[in-house]
Amino acid sequence: MLLAWPRPLAGLVGTGYTTATLGALLISLTVGLFGFRESISAFFVVRSIAMETVTALALQAWTILVSATPPGRRLAAPPLAVRFPARQIGRGR
Repeated sequence: MLLAWPRPLAGLVGTGYTTATLGALLISLTVGLFGFRESISAFFVVRSIAMETVTALALQAWTILVSATPPGRRLAAPPLAVRFPARQIGRGR
């Protein structure tokens, strides 16, 4: 989403999603969530907390940088499809 539509709203949506998943993990660690209760001793929990925290901070920094850049200086979104020349079937080289 950030590559196809480099706008501050895209960064905020990504930050919100990452923060929500981190919050859900923390709730699951403390009081449980939807009948599940995680344990801090599980092999993925500490890594998940670290990675989601870094991801949320990186997305927030990206959002701040994009919103601080003047609109005329922003990079254009990359094309969604790259066109290749059509092959000519049956013709020699």
